[in-house]
Amino acid sequence: MTTNLPPGRKATMAPNPCATRWNSWFTAVQYHSEHFGLYKEFIEKEIDTCGKTTPQSVERLHEMLQDPNMAESLQVQISIMADKCRVLIGLLDIFQSRRPIVTKAFDYLEDLHMKLEANKDLSYETCAEYFEGLDLSFAIKMQILNRVEQAYINAEDKLSKYISDGQPAISFLKEVRVFDPRHIAFMSDSVSSYESIPGFSDVPKNELDAYFTRLDAERSNSIYKLGLSSRRKSVTNDNLKALVFLNHNQRLASRAFEDKDFEEDFDDSFDEA
Repeated sequence: MTTNLPPGRKATMAPNPCATRWNSWFTAVQYHSEHFGLYKEFIEKEIDTCGKTTPQSVERLHEMLQDPNMAESLQVQISIMADKCRVLIGLLDIFQSRRPIVTKAFDYLEDLHMKLEANKDLSYETCAEYFEGLDLSFAIKMQILNRVEQAYINAEDKLSKYISDGQPAISFLKEVRVFDPRHIAFMSDSVSSYESIPGFSDVPKNELDAYFTRLDAERSNSIYKLGLSSRRKSVTNDNLKALVFLNHNQRLASRAFEDKDFEEDFDDSFDEA
């Protein structure tokens, strides 16, 4: 199809974005970013092949790519979007999967909000890599950065409304983190703080206090490890309950996911983005 295609690579069709699959729009952008350098030659060959029957859309693309400023401006914008959307793709993969992540949902949204907030004020230095090798004027570069900045502002504003009062279940998502032992350190130990969780008000105070007490938590972990060793003795009903609780939570953390490293890898890439 084109002489510029790298050796061993086959020409593939561009992804067709679907309204019901949010990630399809971002994967399409990544495809176009990867193949942008091939489009000019490809479109010229299409025009030569079609002749007078060339579609108007193809002719319009040909005109746009003949303008160096337009072509390079599009290339930069697509490259920035393809790079920045990786965080969104990772999140959407998690939210659209069947993995139980309800105790992490609010944290993911909050982290995304921080990322959007941090990127609202983009400086030229932070985006200089996208302009390397291109002959764009400073005015065009600033116009592109302003457009990207506005996109972040709009996204941050929408997400702020969503996690404040736009999502009816946002209080539940905040409170349900109490079921993840990793959040205990900064969660309230009062039953009244979990009104959005059905039935939580029926939890006995002594059980809730024990759940939030670090000493009891460390003791339960020690008992659990001892229960798996050859030094174990008789197990009381209370210790048996603690063992079942810990075993259930460890299974959720280590084996309930089809790919147990998926979320950990995503968290690492999220921090680096």
